[in-house]
Amino acid sequence: MKTSDQRDAIRQRLAELELNGGGRLTPAAVVEDAKDPASPLHDCFQWDDEKAAHAHRLDQARSLITSIRIVQKTDRTAVRAVFYVRDPSASDDEQGYVSTTTLRSDADSARVAIVAEFSRVADMLRRAREIAKALECEDDVEALLRSVVDLRSRFDQQVGVQ
Repeated sequence: MKTSDQRDAIRQRLAELELNGGGRLTPAAVVEDAKDPASPLHDCFQWDDEKAAHAHRLDQARSLITSIRIVQKTDRTAVRAVFYVRDPSASDDEQGYVSTTTLRSDADSARVAIVAEFSRVADMLRRAREIAKALECEDDVEALLRSVVDLRSRFDQQVGVQ
C-alpha cells in the first residue's frame, strides 16, 4: 500500500509526463520513465521479467476466457453473450470462471453472478460520474447509476428466495 506522499509523487510525475507528452500521457512513456530506479513510478512495476511475463500471460488467459461467446436461440431471437463469467462462489482473492450454461442450472448462483456484474457496472458508472463531475455534466450519469444500483438490489434480494 502506498503512502500519501508516494501517491502524491506518482500523481506529480504522471502530470509531468503528460505535460512532456504535449498533453497526452501514454503507457509507453510511463514504463520508460519507471525504468529509472529513482522514478517514483519504478516500484509500481514488476521488473523481474519472468514474473512479469507470467502475470501478462494470466491477463491474456483472462482475456481469452472472457472472449468466448455463446449464442442462445429462442423462438423469437438469438442472444449473443459471454460464455464464461467470474465464478460467484470464488472468494475475492481467488481466480476462477464458470460457464453461463452451468449457472443456468443454479438459480442462486446465477443471481449472484448477475449481482456481481451489476456491481462492476456500478463501479464503472461511479468512475464515469467522477469524470462527469469534473466536466460539470454529472446529472445523467447519476440517474443511470441509481438505476443500476436499484436493479442490483432487486436481484440481490432474490438470492436465496425461491
